Amino acid sequence: MRTRTTLIAAGLLATLTACSSDPTYTVVDVRDNGIMRMADLQLPDATQAQAEQAIRDYTGTIDGPKWATVTLYRELSEGEFCRGTWVKDQQTSEKLSGGSFKSDTWPALQVQCP
Repeated sequence: MRTRTTLIAAGLLATLTACSSDPTYTVVDVRDNGIMRMADLQLPDATQAQAEQAIRDYTGTIDGPKWATVTLYRELSEGEFCRGTWVKDQQTSEKLSGGSFKSDTWPALQVQCP
């Protein structure tokens, strides 16, 4: 519980310290089976830093699923711009990725952009 509270606090701090001119992302689609979630976000003209922050902000709201894949698009017609993989805990990593998703802290997020 303390880790979750710390991560939520860190997410709020990041949101508060983000540049006020940063555009807000739109959640375009969410598919969730209770264990895994796939979400598509759109942020027109996003920079890589803005895209990564949007994915961090979104994953900070996840409550329930143990694994999430979040794809951010500048424009849906252009294809994905960045993708994040969020994992709740080490047990989930072991079960769903065979332990290939690694982190020193949980929940954990890995973001890949071009």
